[in-house]
Amino acid sequence: MSDYPELRGKRAVVTGASTGIGEAAARALAAQGVHVAVVAGTRLADAERIASDLRVRAPDSFATRADVTSPDDVRRLFSEIRERFSRIDILVNNAGGLGGAPRRQFLDLPVEEWDRVIDLNLTSVFLCCREVLPSMKEQGFGRVINTSSEVARSPVLPIAAHYTAGKTAVSVFTAYLAREVAAYEITVTAFAPSTTLTAGLKTRFTAEALEAIRTQIPLGRLAEPEDQANVVVLLASDAARALSGTTVDVTGGKITI
Repeated sequence: MSDYPELRGKRAVVTGASTGIGEAAARALAAQGVHVAVVAGTRLADAERIASDLRVRAPDSFATRADVTSPDDVRRLFSEIRERFSRIDILVNNAGGLGGAPRRQFLDLPVEEWDRVIDLNLTSVFLCCREVLPSMKEQGFGRVINTSSEVARSPVLPIAAHYTAGKTAVSVFTAYLAREVAAYEITVTAFAPSTTLTAGLKTRFTAEALEAIRTQIPLGRLAEPEDQANVVVLLASDAARALSGTTVDVTGGKITI
């Protein structure tokens, strides 16, 4: 990974950081000397283990948990983080997914399930941005990095309408918000992973299914969590200071528009 000395000593919040891409992003930021609030949804023990590792390079790192779909819990979360950190420089909105919901065709989706997945993938971004942007505006600096998905470019999951809608909205919201806060030296970007070889993916998919996915990727391999994390670090760095409002596709060439 490239070295970005300007990141040393910065403070970051990473949601959905107890596993997968979020964990990799937290570790990659800490490797640059960024102190990280490792935010878990339910897996606090995993977040604590990760934060303990991070403190080797970033001693102010710590773990906490929050329901990022709850306005009250998000307010509590950022109040806690502000007590631990003097400032927040980087927000990585990574919480998302199906939240344990089964994949269904659109006409089979219960309204409550639609709401829950939209809240997890989109409302969480809104709530966390609303909490962090006032202080970023006051300090005249900030990096907001949102996790979108390849489904925002192409409906590759025909049995996840709610997830597709939520992630597409994240990319559009990213483009909108970037314009609103640009005058304060705040950039707002997103990255859009394709299927990524996380530990969870390996338990849910057979080797045959993973091979079928691999054959659809022009570069010939599934991305590792670290591939996604490297993009997060880039977007947080000064190397990406001219990028805002854009979604970076991290798909091995699978998405071309």
